[in-house]
Amino acid sequence: MQSLLMNNLRTHARRYIATGVAIAISVAFVLAALAFGSALESSLSQGVEDTYEGSSVVIQPGDAGIDSTTVQSNLDAIRSVDGVADAVVQQTTYLQLANGGKRLSLSAGSANPSPLYQPTLTAGTLPSEAGTIALPASAAGALGVAVGDSVQVRGAMSDENTETTLTVSGVLDSAGLFSVSTAITNDADTLRDAYASAIFVVADDRVAQEDLAARIITALEGEGLDVQTSDAVIQDRLNQLSLNTATTTAMLLVFPAIAIVVALIVVSTTFNVTIEQRRRELALLRCVGATGKQVKNLLLKETMLVGLTASALGVVLGYILTGLGLWVADISDSFGSATSSISPVSAIVVLLFGTLLTVLAGRRPANGVTRIPPLAALQVDQSDVGGSNSKRFGFHTATAVLTIAGFGGTWYGISLVHATEADNTEVGFLIALLGMVLALIGAVMAVSIALPTLVKVLGAPLRGVVGRLAAQNAMRNKARTAATGTSVVIGITLVVTMLVGASSLSATLNGEVDAARPVDLSVSSQDGLLTQKEVTAIGNVDGVAATVAIAQASGSYEGTDGDTHAVAVMRDADLSEVAHSPVMQATEGTVLLSESEAANLGSTVDVCVASACKELKVAVDSRAYDGTVLVNPTDYEMLGGSDSDISSVVVKLAEEADPSTIITNINAIDDSLTAEGAVQERQMYEQAINVALMIVVALLGVAVIVALVGVSNTLSLSVVERTRENGLLRAMGLTRRKMLAMLAIESVLVSLAAALAGTALGVLFGWLGLQALPLNVTNTILTIPWLQLVGVIALAVCAAVLASVIPGRKAGRVSPVEALAHE
Repeated sequence: MQSLLMNNLRTHARRYIATGVAIAISVAFVLAALAFGSALESSLSQGVEDTYEGSSVVIQPGDAGIDSTTVQSNLDAIRSVDGVADAVVQQTTYLQLANGGKRLSLSAGSANPSPLYQPTLTAGTLPSEAGTIALPASAAGALGVAVGDSVQVRGAMSDENTETTLTVSGVLDSAGLFSVSTAITNDADTLRDAYASAIFVVADDRVAQEDLAARIITALEGEGLDVQTSDAVIQDRLNQLSLNTATTTAMLLVFPAIAIVVALIVVSTTFNVTIEQRRRELALLRCVGATGKQVKNLLLKETMLVGLTASALGVVLGYILTGLGLWVADISDSFGSATSSISPVSAIVVLLFGTLLTVLAGRRPANGVTRIPPLAALQVDQSDVGGSNSKRFGFHTATAVLTIAGFGGTWYGISLVHATEADNTEVGFLIALLGMVLALIGAVMAVSIALPTLVKVLGAPLRGVVGRLAAQNAMRNKARTAATGTSVVIGITLVVTMLVGASSLSATLNGEVDAARPVDLSVSSQDGLLTQKEVTAIGNVDGVAATVAIAQASGSYEGTDGDTHAVAVMRDADLSEVAHSPVMQATEGTVLLSESEAANLGSTVDVCVASACKELKVAVDSRAYDGTVLVNPTDYEMLGGSDSDISSVVVKLAEEADPSTIITNINAIDDSLTAEGAVQERQMYEQAINVALMIVVALLGVAVIVALVGVSNTLSLSVVERTRENGLLRAMGLTRRKMLAMLAIESVLVSLAAALAGTALGVLFGWLGLQALPLNVTNTILTIPWLQLVGVIALAVCAAVLASVIPGRKAGRVSPVEALAHE
C-alpha cells in the first residue's frame, strides 16, 4: 500500500495542484495574521517600556483628578525623600504650528533629562533650552521645515492669541506603523497651559523601587496622588495591552477564517470530483482484494500528504509575506527580525491545523467510496446527480431554519437598537450581529440551491454550438456547480457588504454633519474684520465653488436686569448658495440669540447699533453664540450696519476638491486667516472609513482568490473527466480556440451567477449592518456604489476567464486520437 500511495500521488499530482494552492494561501493567511498580532503586541509593549525607562516610581493624579498646580507643588516634598535622585514632571499640551500657509495641530510634551527615555532622532538634537522644539518627521514634512528653521506656535487650548516663534532643534523618527506624533519642547511659554500627566522619580542605586515608593506615599499622604513602582505601572499597562491586542488578533483572524471556509469548500469539491474520476481505479483495488477500509485509508493518507505538503508551503509563504510586510511597514528593522516575530510553536500549530482541515475536507468523499460495491463502481456512467432525496430534504430544512432564525434575530436586534431605551442598544447590536451571521449562512445555503437554476437562466440566451455546449456543461453536474459557485458567493457577498456598508455609513454621517453644520468652511481673521482684498482672494482660491460674506456691526441690547450688554450684531445672509442643508434665515423683525442669552430676556428686546435701535422678537437659534446676535439683512440695514464690515466668509467647496489643500491655500493669503468648518469633519470620517474599507476588502480579497482557484480547479478536473467527449468535439471540427472559448463561457456562467447572487446578498447585509450599528443619528441613508459593484462583478468575470485559460489550453493540446483512446 505504501508504494501504491506514492505512485498515486505522482500520477494524480496535477489534480491536486490547485487544491494545494488554496490550502497554502489559507495557511499563509492565518500565519501572517498571528504574526502581525504578535508584532503588534511586541511593538506596543516596547513602547510602554520605553515610556517609563529610567524611572523607579511613577506618580500620577488619582481618581480625584488632581490638577497640575497640586502636582507641581509636591515636587519639593518628593525630591526631599531619602533615595530620590531626581523628580521630573511630564507636561503635555496641544499646539497649533504654522509655517507660511501650512498649519497643523499636534500634542507636545516636555523633554526628559537622562536617564529617562530619549526618543530617536533622524536629524539634529533634542531641545535643551528655551525657544527650541523637536518635531516628528511627519509634522516637519507637513510644515516644510528642517533643523534650524522656525515655526510659529500658538497654544491650541489657550484663550489668548499670543504666538511664539520656536526654532526646530531636531526631527524625531516617526517611521513605522506606530509613529511618534508628539513634539518635544522645554520652552516655558509654550508649556504654560500644559497639564501634568505624571511625575517620574529617578532613584539612587542604593534603594529598591518598593522601598522608595513606600517612602513617597508617606511623604504625600492625603494629597490624592497615585504612587506606584515603575514595574507595577508597566505590568498594569502590559496586562491591559495584552487584552487589547488579543482582541485585535481575534478580529484579524476572522478574515483568514473566512478564507479557510472557502478553501474547505474548494478542497471538498476537488476531492469529490477527483475520487469520482478514479472510481474505476479504486473499484479495481476492491476487486483484487483490498477492503473498503484499506481503500479509505489510502485516500485519507493521500489527502493528509497533500494537506501536509500544501500547509508546509503555506508556512514558508507566511514567513515570507510576514517578513516583507513588517519590514516594509518599518515595524521591524530587517527581514530577519520580522520573521523572528513568528514563533516556531505557531508555525507548527498552523501546519498541523492546515493538514487536519484538509483531511477533514477529504474524509466525506473517502467515506462515500467505501459504500459503493466494486462492480457498481466499474460502470462507466457514475455522474453525481446531487445526493439522495433524504439528504436534500435535510439540507433544505436546515437552510430554512437558519434563514428564518437569522433574519428574525436580526430584525429583533435592530428593533432593540432603535428603541428609546438606551440600555438595550448594546444588547440589540450583539443580537443583530449574531442574527446576521446565522442569516448569512442560511442565505448562502439557499443560494447554493438556486445557483444551478440561475446558471441555466444566464445560459439560456446563448446561441451557437460553443455557447450551448458551455451552458450544458455548466449544468451537467449541478452539485459541483453549486459547490464551486458557493465559494465565490461567500467572497463576493462579504466584499459587497463592506462596500455598501461603508458607502452608506459615510453618507449617513455626512448627512448628520450637514444637518448640524451645513457649511463647508467659515473663514475669519484673528485681527478682527476681513479686508475686501482678502474676501476677493478667498473667492479666487482654486476649488472654492461659492462664497457668502457675513457682515458684522458692534451693537448692544438692554437685558431684563437693566444692564446694557455689548454684542456683535451679525447680518444673517441667505446661505442657500453655500449650505448643504436648508438654513432658516432670521425673519424680518426677529433677532436670533443663544439659549443662555435669550433666558435673560422677554419676548422682545431693543437691539441697537450706534444710535439706531429697533424692537425685535426674541428667538433661539443654535447658530448664535454668546456675545453675538443674528438679524435679517433688512433689519441690519435699518440699524445702520455696514455691509463692508466683513467678520467672516462662508465657503462652499467644489466637488472632488481637496479640503486640506484649500484650507492651506486660504491660510496662505494672510497669516491671520483661519479656515475651519464641517468639511474637515467630513474628510476625517471619509478617510477613516476609506482606510478601514481598503484594509478589509484587501483581506476579504484573499477569500475571493481562493474561490477563483476553486473555479479553475473544477474546470481542470472537468476537462480530465470529459477527455473523450472533448476529443470527439475536436474530431468533429471544434478548434482549439473554440474549445478555450467554451470553457471560458462555462467559467463565466458559474462566476457571473455567483457574483450576481453575492452582490444581491451583499447589498441586503450591508443595509442590515448599517441599521444594526448603534449610531446616534436622525436618519440612516442607504447608498449603493453602483460603479464599485459593477467593478466587482467585472473583476469576477475577468478572473473567471483567466481561471479558464489553463484548463482550456490543456483541453486544446490533447489530440483527438489520444482523447478518443482515453478511458
